[in-house]
Amino acid sequence: MQVSADNRISETDRKFCEAHQAAYVDAKASLSELEYMWTDIVNRQAETLKPIEEIWNNVQRYIHLPHFSEQDIRNQLEELNELFISNLVRYFNHSYNVSLDSNTVIDVLLPHKPKSDYHSPNTEAIAGYHQKLRSMEVDYKDVLDQIFIQLGGRTFLERALDEIKEACHKAAWCTYTGKAEYELKSDTIRFTYGCRFESMFGKWELNDKMKSILIGLAYFETGTFGYYPAAISKLLGWSYREDPVVIFSNYTKLQSLRMFKNGRVDIKFKSKDYAGRFVSEFLGSCPLMEVKK
Repeated sequence: MQVSADNRISETDRKFCEAHQAAYVDAKASLSELEYMWTDIVNRQAETLKPIEEIWNNVQRYIHLPHFSEQDIRNQLEELNELFISNLVRYFNHSYNVSLDSNTVIDVLLPHKPKSDYHSPNTEAIAGYHQKLRSMEVDYKDVLDQIFIQLGGRTFLERALDEIKEACHKAAWCTYTGKAEYELKSDTIRFTYGCRFESMFGKWELNDKMKSILIGLAYFETGTFGYYPAAISKLLGWSYREDPVVIFSNYTKLQSLRMFKNGRVDIKFKSKDYAGRFVSEFLGSCPLMEVKK
């Protein structure tokens, strides 16, 4: 049986893609019709006023609309292609907590603007490029093909988990020295630098690297993408904390987080086994951990 793009996505995803495909195609047709109508309106006005141009033509135009012209319509027609692709990619990024690159899809599916400069304006090729953008229609299945190329044979959920693990690994290893910035001590992982203490106000704040690790900890605890239990959700915010210790109440794998004035952050687990598993699965034991893009 031949596998089509639609077989690789859910029914909800398919409905979303088809609705946007219909809206995109309709917008193309409607804007083309509007361009024709507006051009006709402008031409009729010009013809009507032509006989008295020699008398005085310095008057306010009757059909002037601020920031609206034939060129504005053409520009929007050309931009619809990128907008359509970006909307689909953003939808899948949002739905599956992944970071697919819409620019890569655009680069493959849309024509590239011909090179031109003052000495070689390449007028004909440039005109053809703009005409193609206005007349072409992108198929959502072609967008899906490019999305699945980025997934590299993985499902959306596998890609999402890989991204979380990659972010945790990068946060736990020093780029310059290639050394781990954490150590495992029984049921506790000690991160060398993950927080800052504001002595003037007596407040604590986690840095961005530690927040990346917290996202991994949230998934390790819940097994759910994009869901952060109450205590972790607050830590991921931008507000300062007065207490350097956070107890993970009602958690099954995590026990607590403790911040130190020298920047160290300790994550204590319910057991030595949980701590070891998080190190093995999310932090890695070597500086280079290949993760497919």
